[in-house]
Amino acid sequence: MGTLTPLALGLLALAAPIVALYMLKMRRRDQVVASTFLWEQALRDVQANAPWQRLRPNLLLLLQLLALAALVAALARPFWLGAPPLGANLVVILDVSGSMGATDGGDATRLERAKAQVRRLIDDLPADGQMTLLAAGSGAEVLQAATGNRAALREALDRARGRSGTTDFREALVAVPAAERLPDTAVVIVGDGGFPDPGAAAADLRVPLRFIRVGERSENLAITAAAGRRAAGSGAGELFVRVQNFGQVERRTLLSIYDGQTLVEARALTVPAGGEAGTTIGPLPPAVGTLRAEIDAQDDLALDNRAWVRPGAAGKLRVLLTGAGPNTFLERGLALQPNLIVDRAQGGAAPSGADYDLYVYDGVAPPPDARGPVLLLNPPAENSLVPVTGALDRPAVTGQDREHPVMKDVDLGQVRIAQTAAFARPDWARTLAGSDGAPLLIAGEPGGRRVAVLGFALQRSDLPLTLNFPILLANLTGWLAPEAGTGLPDQVRPGEVVPIALRGGADGVTVAGPDGRERRLAPAAGRNNTVLFPNTDQVGAYTVRELQGDREVRRGVFTVNLFSADESNLAPRDPALAGGAPNEAAGGAERARREIWRPLLLAGLAVLALEWWLFYRGTPGRRRPARPGAAAPARHRARFRLPAGLLRRGGRGARRGAA
Repeated sequence: MGTLTPLALGLLALAAPIVALYMLKMRRRDQVVASTFLWEQALRDVQANAPWQRLRPNLLLLLQLLALAALVAALARPFWLGAPPLGANLVVILDVSGSMGATDGGDATRLERAKAQVRRLIDDLPADGQMTLLAAGSGAEVLQAATGNRAALREALDRARGRSGTTDFREALVAVPAAERLPDTAVVIVGDGGFPDPGAAAADLRVPLRFIRVGERSENLAITAAAGRRAAGSGAGELFVRVQNFGQVERRTLLSIYDGQTLVEARALTVPAGGEAGTTIGPLPPAVGTLRAEIDAQDDLALDNRAWVRPGAAGKLRVLLTGAGPNTFLERGLALQPNLIVDRAQGGAAPSGADYDLYVYDGVAPPPDARGPVLLLNPPAENSLVPVTGALDRPAVTGQDREHPVMKDVDLGQVRIAQTAAFARPDWARTLAGSDGAPLLIAGEPGGRRVAVLGFALQRSDLPLTLNFPILLANLTGWLAPEAGTGLPDQVRPGEVVPIALRGGADGVTVAGPDGRERRLAPAAGRNNTVLFPNTDQVGAYTVRELQGDREVRRGVFTVNLFSADESNLAPRDPALAGGAPNEAAGGAERARREIWRPLLLAGLAVLALEWWLFYRGTPGRRRPARPGAAAPARHRARFRLPAGLLRRGGRGARRGAA
């Protein structure tokens, strides 16, 4: 609060003369007369005042002082700092991602508090304004098209439901350019800031982009990665689980592994503040199916306290490893991956007549006629995949493509590399990790087959010593050879579309989600016998049954897990959403000055008008003057108050006239 012209408050001193005028009353004493008729003209002429009488309650005085206060306050131009005024045409984007289910230690979730913020925006919408309401999770949903109907907007807001996935505002921002043509347009995002930069979609906006933040703290323990495998010979399995602590204090938790409702194993973990802890559980019984990992954590978000993993089937994916020499890290890492049978080429040559699902080359060049998917590590100077121009010492990972399946749950930002091959990115490749523009890990599909290239030798880095290594290898093998086994992905993120390739004469498929609801689908025309399943908003295990008519020909399982550090890290953030666009967050952004002199001026004038009306029409309790010729009330004949000194000035004649 403040005033722009504080010197105007000095005009409040005018209250003193107003009060003084009310204290200058005429002195009167009681005198009994027979009639007031003879005194009416005398009372009109006498204006003698006796100053500084006792001040009595008076409604007119109170109204005059109130009017003075209001007018002086208006002249001082008071203001208060509030949220910047929004446009008359609003595009409101509501974050409904997994982190919005956090409670921050209270009863209401962040989504419920975000809805309350949107309701305020609806209530403050101008009479001629309109609002478009969108929900943003892994995709965008139009809750309500542009309208000024507040009831319709509130009803649409009530329909918004939280989702289990991450947040991607790029799809929601696609709808904004259509609104840019309207005058006084603004885009408002309501969420907790736990989302990646929307990038060019936000930078290209020509309207203000503002952010209202909800969320207070980040006390959360989460399972951020889990992977399983089965040994090719025995069928026994192992399960790797990573737990991260996004809070400020060290936490102890109990990690439990279930097969259905049966407890398989439980382990105590100590997770440092801001750190992580990983453990490998096994050997698991060969008969186990889809496993559920749970942590016993009383935290703000329950969504990431569970994860579902299927250990996989034995001996389904055959891998040929060819290298310039032994590589313990690579051999051990491949052996830990699910569904892999690894053969090593003798003398650098593949076994005669062998056909493999995946070819891995470590420090050696693939043959020009190599078939099938290829993983090339530490590419030599002469190879047919990437042109090597030299070496790069001590590169730091400065960029990562988190959207690619190979980089799911992988963070190479802290990996230290002694040396990597310097090579140019081919046109067919996509850079998944790079160092100041130099590619370190690329992937693509040249000639219809999938290829990935890692520029450095594992022995020249600390990657094999981190928890990211087994996950990166699992992602690489899963992406390079997706058709092995049932053809279903092991794990997907909430909201991702799952392609299901029908084989074995199947003409349809049913998918049963974690809630038990079963959906039946058939391949669309032109889909090459592939069904796309988009309803993956719930975390858990999904059972897929491929059908030929009503007969089941094959069954498979895939799992949906959150596995997102951005969502599990509940720390409220104020992201920079758009280069030069205004961006305000609740509680910490630039505030706008709002003046309130106009209502004060109107209030002062209204009080003056009321005072004038009461003065000329009579205040409550004030006697109205008698009409000419009308008889005076009885009490007037009995007692009449005369101004002091009137009888003295009139003398005996006056008293005689009074008689």
